Amino acid sequence: MNQIDINDHNDEIDLIDVLKILWLKKLVVIFITSLFLLGSILYALSIQDIYTSNAKLYPASNTKNKQNISSQLSGIAGLAGISMSDDNSFKSIEGIEFAKSFKFFKELSSTIDLLPDLMAAKSWDPERNIIIYDDALYNIKNNEWVIPRPSELQAYRVFSSIFSINQDAKTSLITMEIDHISPYVAKAWLDEVILLLNNNARNVDKNSAQKALDFLTLQFTKNNISEIKEQLASSMQQQIQTLVLIEAEKEYLFKILEPPYVPDLKTKPNRSYIVLILSVIGMLVSFFISLTMHYLQNKSIKI
Repeated sequence: MNQIDINDHNDEIDLIDVLKILWLKKLVVIFITSLFLLGSILYALSIQDIYTSNAKLYPASNTKNKQNISSQLSGIAGLAGISMSDDNSFKSIEGIEFAKSFKFFKELSSTIDLLPDLMAAKSWDPERNIIIYDDALYNIKNNEWVIPRPSELQAYRVFSSIFSINQDAKTSLITMEIDHISPYVAKAWLDEVILLLNNNARNVDKNSAQKALDFLTLQFTKNNISEIKEQLASSMQQQIQTLVLIEAEKEYLFKILEPPYVPDLKTKPNRSYIVLILSVIGMLVSFFISLTMHYLQNKSIKI
């Protein structure tokens, strides 16, 4: 018991000694902490504001019309030897995973010229609503790259860091977001992403329906039995109706509950948090340097 009391007393003495040392080195502590504080402020101010445009979507495969289309496609496509899943629940999952893929990014980048705004944007002028590019990377006057043009894979990695799409397991609600220094670019890109996903899913089902219709048409012309021709004609009529529904369905894969918008408030960075964290780190560094200086000074005196 006495030994424990002695250890506690020694710990208290050591803590008091440390505080005394830090007080003696208070100028060093103040100087280093101030440097970190000033540096953190300058760093925080140098970071560009980031705006996030988001959209709320719902799987269109859950609607009645889409289920009827999928059912007709899977049945007729099976006759034509075309593999199609009739499980609508997987359509949105496939769409979400496709949106994250490199293949989708290549299709998106071929639709819109997003490379300069993605890889060379330096800042955004809100008054003129223009993006200012890094002259060391991209020459906007000549529309050419100063450095070797970034590869699609490099651009895909950057895009993946600013784009997110997630689905709520309980409600099936899908949230899609894009970050950018320009709120207008963020909104425009998100519009294109949704449009391309819907068009891509529509074209896949349209091609399958057309192949099934071509197969039925071929069988109709080859067959001379009236009963079979009547069944084929009925199936062909269903496929034509299916093609009409596919063309008429604008929001084919994802229904838009809340469309993308131009955000008016930044989402990043949290400058006060950055300054606080870096200042605390600076204070801890100053403590370490002060104690190290004291230890080295005492050691040199003893020698």
